[in-house]
Amino acid sequence: MRSGPDVLDIVEEPAPAPAAGPALPKMRPAGIATPRPAATPEPAEAQPQSVTIPVPPPVIPAPMPVIHVLPSEPKPLFAMPAAPASTLTDEGRALIIEFEVGGRSGYNPHPEWPEAASGVTIGIGYDLRFNSRAVIRSDWGALPARDLERLVGAQGLAGQEARARADALRDITIPWATALRVFEQTTVIKFDQLSRRTYPGYDILRGHAQDSLLSLTFNRGNNLVGERRRHMRRIAELSPRQDYDGMAGQERAMVTIWAGTPIESGMRRRRYAEAALMEMP
Repeated sequence: MRSGPDVLDIVEEPAPAPAAGPALPKMRPAGIATPRPAATPEPAEAQPQSVTIPVPPPVIPAPMPVIHVLPSEPKPLFAMPAAPASTLTDEGRALIIEFEVGGRSGYNPHPEWPEAASGVTIGIGYDLRFNSRAVIRSDWGALPARDLERLVGAQGLAGQEARARADALRDITIPWATALRVFEQTTVIKFDQLSRRTYPGYDILRGHAQDSLLSLTFNRGNNLVGERRRHMRRIAELSPRQDYDGMAGQERAMVTIWAGTPIESGMRRRRYAEAALMEMP
Protein backbone atom coordinates (compact mmCIF):
# COMPACT_ATOMS: atom_id res chain seq x y z
CA MET A 1 0.00 0.00 0.00
CA ARG A 2 1.38 3.40 -0.90
CA SER A 3 2.04 5.57 2.21
CA GLY A 4 0.17 8.85 2.57
CA PRO A 5 1.83 12.31 2.47
CA ASP A 6 4.35 13.05 5.19
CA VAL A 7 2.93 15.06 8.14
CA LEU A 8 5.16 17.15 10.42
CA ASP A 9 4.02 17.26 14.01
CA ILE A 10 4.63 20.82 15.26
CA VAL A 11 5.47 20.87 18.98
CA GLU A 12 5.86 24.22 20.66
CA GLU A 13 7.75 24.80 23.90
CA PRO A 14 5.20 25.45 26.71
CA ALA A 15 4.82 29.16 27.46
CA PRO A 16 6.19 30.32 30.84
CA ALA A 17 3.64 30.53 33.61
CA PRO A 18 2.30 34.10 34.13
CA ALA A 19 4.18 36.08 36.83
CA ALA A 20 2.45 36.55 40.16
CA GLY A 21 0.69 39.92 40.60
CA PRO A 22 2.35 42.73 42.70
CA ALA A 23 2.22 42.23 46.45
CA LEU A 24 -0.22 44.45 48.29
CA PRO A 25 1.51 47.14 50.51
CA LYS A 26 1.37 46.64 54.21
CA MET A 27 -1.06 48.93 56.04
CA ARG A 28 0.58 51.54 58.23
CA PRO A 29 -0.93 52.96 61.39
CA ALA A 30 -3.09 56.06 60.99
CA GLY A 31 -1.19 59.37 60.83
CA ILE A 32 1.92 57.94 59.30
CA ALA A 33 2.32 58.87 55.69
CA THR A 34 2.80 56.13 53.25
CA PRO A 35 6.00 56.71 51.27
CA ARG A 36 5.52 56.91 47.45
CA PRO A 37 7.08 53.91 45.83
CA ALA A 38 10.04 54.50 43.61
CA ALA A 39 9.36 54.53 39.88
CA THR A 40 9.67 51.12 38.34
CA PRO A 41 11.70 51.11 35.16
CA GLU A 42 9.99 49.82 31.99
CA PRO A 43 10.82 46.15 31.49
CA ALA A 44 13.05 45.35 28.59
CA GLU A 45 11.30 43.98 25.48
CA ALA A 46 11.10 40.21 25.76
CA GLN A 47 13.01 38.31 23.10
CA PRO A 48 10.91 35.82 21.15
CA GLN A 49 11.58 32.26 22.10
CA SER A 50 12.52 29.81 19.38
CA VAL A 51 10.06 27.07 18.42
CA THR A 52 11.48 23.60 18.10
CA ILE A 53 9.87 21.58 15.25
CA PRO A 54 11.04 18.03 15.47
CA VAL A 55 11.03 16.30 12.06
CA PRO A 56 10.41 12.56 12.17
CA PRO A 57 12.63 10.32 10.07
CA PRO A 58 11.32 9.59 6.56
CA VAL A 59 8.81 6.76 6.29
CA ILE A 60 10.09 3.95 4.08
CA PRO A 61 7.16 1.94 2.67
CA ALA A 62 7.28 -1.80 3.07
CA PRO A 63 8.34 -3.62 -0.10
CA MET A 64 5.50 -4.90 -2.29
CA PRO A 65 5.11 -8.69 -2.33
CA VAL A 66 6.47 -10.47 -5.37
CA ILE A 67 3.86 -12.48 -7.25
CA HIS A 68 5.25 -15.45 -9.11
CA VAL A 69 3.32 -16.77 -12.12
CA LEU A 70 3.86 -20.45 -12.64
CA PRO A 71 5.02 -21.22 -16.16
CA SER A 72 2.56 -24.12 -16.29
CA GLU A 73 -0.39 -21.70 -16.08
CA PRO A 74 -0.19 -19.07 -18.84
CA LYS A 75 -2.73 -16.30 -18.92
CA PRO A 76 -5.99 -18.12 -19.73
CA LEU A 77 -8.65 -16.93 -22.13
CA PHE A 78 -11.29 -17.46 -19.44
CA ALA A 79 -10.01 -16.43 -16.03
CA MET A 80 -13.35 -15.85 -14.33
CA PRO A 81 -16.52 -17.96 -14.16
CA ALA A 82 -19.18 -17.16 -16.73
CA ALA A 83 -21.91 -14.69 -15.88
CA PRO A 84 -25.54 -15.48 -16.70
CA ALA A 85 -27.04 -15.92 -19.19
CA SER A 86 -27.30 -16.80 -22.87
CA THR A 87 -29.51 -19.00 -24.98
CA LEU A 88 -28.94 -20.83 -28.25
CA THR A 89 -31.48 -21.52 -30.91
CA ASP A 90 -32.22 -25.22 -31.37
CA GLU A 91 -30.39 -25.15 -34.71
CA GLY A 92 -27.36 -23.40 -33.23
CA ARG A 93 -27.13 -25.84 -30.32
CA ALA A 94 -27.37 -28.85 -32.62
CA LEU A 95 -24.70 -27.46 -34.97
CA ILE A 96 -22.10 -26.84 -32.25
CA ILE A 97 -22.66 -30.15 -30.47
CA GLU A 98 -22.49 -32.02 -33.77
CA PHE A 99 -19.18 -30.49 -34.82
CA GLU A 100 -17.62 -30.54 -31.36
CA VAL A 101 -18.41 -34.11 -30.29
CA GLY A 102 -20.45 -35.74 -33.06
CA GLY A 103 -23.74 -35.25 -31.26
CA ARG A 104 -24.99 -37.36 -28.37
CA SER A 105 -24.18 -40.62 -30.14
CA GLY A 106 -20.61 -39.62 -30.91
CA TYR A 107 -19.79 -38.17 -27.49
CA ASN A 108 -16.50 -39.35 -25.97
CA PRO A 109 -16.80 -39.30 -22.14
CA HIS A 110 -13.02 -39.35 -21.62
CA PRO A 111 -10.41 -36.57 -21.88
CA GLU A 112 -8.95 -36.27 -25.37
CA TRP A 113 -6.57 -34.20 -27.45
CA PRO A 114 -8.25 -32.98 -30.68
CA GLU A 115 -5.14 -31.92 -32.63
CA ALA A 116 -2.53 -29.23 -33.34
CA ALA A 117 -2.34 -26.52 -30.65
CA SER A 118 -5.36 -27.74 -28.70
CA GLY A 119 -5.16 -28.59 -25.04
CA VAL A 120 -6.67 -31.49 -23.15
CA THR A 121 -10.37 -31.30 -23.99
CA ILE A 122 -13.29 -32.68 -21.98
CA GLY A 123 -17.07 -32.59 -22.17
CA ILE A 124 -18.44 -30.69 -25.17
CA GLY A 125 -15.44 -28.84 -26.53
CA TYR A 126 -14.15 -27.67 -23.13
CA ASP A 127 -10.44 -27.02 -23.64
CA LEU A 128 -8.51 -27.02 -20.36
CA ARG A 129 -5.77 -24.95 -21.98
CA PHE A 130 -7.90 -21.81 -22.12
CA ASN A 131 -9.52 -21.88 -18.67
CA SER A 132 -7.84 -20.94 -15.41
CA ARG A 133 -7.52 -23.49 -12.62
CA ALA A 134 -10.11 -21.63 -10.53
CA VAL A 135 -12.60 -21.68 -13.41
CA ILE A 136 -12.05 -25.39 -14.07
CA ARG A 137 -12.74 -26.16 -10.41
CA SER A 138 -15.86 -23.99 -10.48
CA ASP A 139 -17.24 -25.40 -13.74
CA TRP A 140 -16.56 -29.07 -13.01
CA GLY A 141 -17.17 -29.20 -9.27
CA ALA A 142 -19.65 -32.06 -9.74
CA LEU A 143 -16.83 -34.45 -10.63
CA PRO A 144 -15.07 -36.55 -7.98
CA ALA A 145 -12.44 -34.44 -6.22
CA ARG A 146 -9.53 -36.68 -7.22
CA ASP A 147 -10.51 -36.65 -10.89
CA LEU A 148 -11.04 -32.91 -10.82
CA GLU A 149 -7.59 -32.18 -9.42
CA ARG A 150 -5.97 -34.37 -12.07
CA LEU A 151 -7.81 -32.41 -14.75
CA VAL A 152 -6.76 -29.11 -13.16
CA GLY A 153 -3.16 -30.30 -13.50
CA ALA A 154 -3.60 -30.29 -17.30
CA GLN A 155 -4.49 -26.59 -17.38
CA GLY A 156 -2.46 -24.61 -19.92
CA LEU A 157 -0.94 -27.61 -21.70
CA ALA A 158 -0.98 -27.61 -25.49
CA GLY A 159 0.26 -29.61 -28.45
CA GLN A 160 2.18 -32.82 -27.85
CA GLU A 161 2.38 -32.13 -24.13
CA ALA A 162 -1.41 -32.05 -23.99
CA ARG A 163 -1.62 -35.18 -26.11
CA ALA A 164 0.51 -37.14 -23.64
CA ARG A 165 -1.47 -35.86 -20.67
CA ALA A 166 -4.79 -36.74 -22.30
CA ASP A 167 -3.59 -40.32 -22.70
CA ALA A 168 -2.76 -40.42 -18.98
CA LEU A 169 -6.22 -39.13 -18.06
CA ARG A 170 -8.34 -41.49 -20.16
CA ASP A 171 -9.54 -43.39 -17.09
CA ILE A 172 -11.59 -40.32 -16.06
CA THR A 173 -15.24 -40.37 -17.17
CA ILE A 174 -17.32 -37.24 -17.78
CA PRO A 175 -21.04 -38.17 -17.75
CA TRP A 176 -23.09 -36.76 -20.64
CA ALA A 177 -25.50 -35.00 -18.28
CA THR A 178 -22.59 -33.20 -16.58
CA ALA A 179 -21.01 -32.31 -19.92
CA LEU A 180 -24.29 -30.89 -21.24
CA ARG A 181 -24.90 -28.86 -18.09
CA VAL A 182 -21.43 -27.25 -18.25
CA PHE A 183 -21.90 -26.58 -21.96
CA GLU A 184 -25.25 -24.86 -21.49
CA GLN A 185 -24.54 -23.01 -18.25
CA THR A 186 -20.95 -21.91 -18.70
CA THR A 187 -19.28 -22.68 -22.05
CA VAL A 188 -21.98 -21.16 -24.28
CA ILE A 189 -22.17 -18.08 -22.06
CA LYS A 190 -18.40 -17.51 -22.17
CA PHE A 191 -18.26 -17.73 -25.95
CA ASP A 192 -21.36 -15.58 -26.31
CA GLN A 193 -19.57 -12.87 -24.33
CA LEU A 194 -16.39 -13.37 -26.35
CA SER A 195 -18.33 -13.08 -29.62
CA ARG A 196 -19.97 -9.90 -28.37
CA ARG A 197 -16.53 -8.35 -27.77
CA THR A 198 -15.24 -9.52 -31.16
CA TYR A 199 -18.03 -8.59 -33.55
CA PRO A 200 -19.55 -5.08 -33.31
CA GLY A 201 -23.34 -5.07 -33.46
CA TYR A 202 -23.53 -8.69 -32.29
CA ASP A 203 -26.44 -7.87 -29.97
CA ILE A 204 -28.65 -6.56 -32.78
CA LEU A 205 -28.19 -9.61 -35.03
CA ARG A 206 -30.95 -12.18 -35.29
CA GLY A 207 -30.56 -15.32 -33.18
CA HIS A 208 -29.34 -17.68 -35.91
CA ALA A 209 -26.67 -15.19 -36.99
CA GLN A 210 -25.45 -14.86 -33.40
CA ASP A 211 -25.21 -18.65 -33.13
CA SER A 212 -23.25 -18.78 -36.40
CA LEU A 213 -20.66 -16.33 -35.07
CA LEU A 214 -20.62 -18.07 -31.68
CA SER A 215 -19.79 -21.37 -33.42
CA LEU A 216 -17.04 -19.65 -35.42
CA THR A 217 -15.59 -18.14 -32.24
CA PHE A 218 -15.90 -21.50 -30.46
CA ASN A 219 -13.80 -23.06 -33.20
CA ARG A 220 -11.31 -20.30 -34.04
CA GLY A 221 -11.24 -17.96 -31.04
CA ASN A 222 -11.38 -14.17 -31.24
CA ASN A 223 -7.94 -13.31 -32.64
CA LEU A 224 -8.35 -11.05 -35.69
CA VAL A 225 -4.65 -10.47 -36.38
CA GLY A 226 -2.83 -11.92 -39.37
CA GLU A 227 -3.51 -12.99 -42.94
CA ARG A 228 -5.27 -16.18 -41.88
CA ARG A 229 -7.79 -14.05 -39.97
CA ARG A 230 -8.69 -11.73 -42.84
CA HIS A 231 -12.16 -13.23 -43.32
CA MET A 232 -12.96 -12.80 -39.63
CA ARG A 233 -11.87 -9.15 -39.81
CA ARG A 234 -14.17 -8.65 -42.77
CA ILE A 235 -17.06 -10.23 -40.83
CA ALA A 236 -16.38 -7.77 -38.00
CA GLU A 237 -16.80 -4.95 -40.53
CA LEU A 238 -20.06 -6.37 -41.87
CA SER A 239 -21.72 -7.33 -38.55
CA PRO A 240 -22.81 -3.81 -37.48
CA ARG A 241 -24.55 -3.44 -40.87
CA GLN A 242 -26.44 -6.70 -40.37
CA ASP A 243 -25.13 -7.84 -43.76
CA TYR A 244 -26.06 -11.51 -43.37
CA ASP A 245 -25.31 -12.49 -46.97
CA GLY A 246 -21.90 -10.82 -46.81
CA MET A 247 -20.96 -12.54 -43.55
CA ALA A 248 -22.12 -15.93 -44.86
CA GLY A 249 -19.98 -15.40 -47.96
CA GLN A 250 -16.91 -14.73 -45.80
CA GLU A 251 -17.54 -17.91 -43.80
CA ARG A 252 -17.57 -19.96 -47.00
CA ALA A 253 -14.52 -18.17 -48.42
CA MET A 254 -12.62 -18.95 -45.21
CA VAL A 255 -12.21 -22.57 -46.32
CA THR A 256 -9.29 -21.55 -48.56
CA ILE A 257 -7.15 -21.28 -45.40
CA TRP A 258 -7.16 -25.07 -44.99
CA ALA A 259 -6.89 -26.00 -48.68
CA GLY A 260 -4.76 -29.11 -49.17
CA THR A 261 -4.61 -29.93 -45.43
CA PRO A 262 -6.00 -33.06 -43.74
CA ILE A 263 -8.71 -30.98 -42.06
CA GLU A 264 -9.96 -29.20 -45.19
CA SER A 265 -13.04 -31.43 -45.53
CA GLY A 266 -14.07 -31.02 -41.89
CA MET A 267 -13.53 -27.26 -41.97
CA ARG A 268 -15.54 -26.98 -45.18
CA ARG A 269 -18.46 -28.80 -43.59
CA ARG A 270 -18.44 -26.61 -40.51
CA ARG A 271 -17.99 -23.25 -42.28
CA TYR A 272 -20.71 -24.04 -44.81
CA ALA A 273 -23.06 -25.13 -42.02
CA GLU A 274 -22.35 -21.88 -40.16
CA ALA A 275 -23.00 -19.89 -43.35
CA ALA A 276 -26.35 -21.63 -43.85
CA LEU A 277 -27.24 -20.84 -40.22
CA MET A 278 -26.23 -17.20 -40.81
CA GLU A 279 -28.70 -16.98 -43.69
CA MET A 280 -31.62 -18.40 -41.69
CA PRO A 281 -34.25 -15.80 -40.67
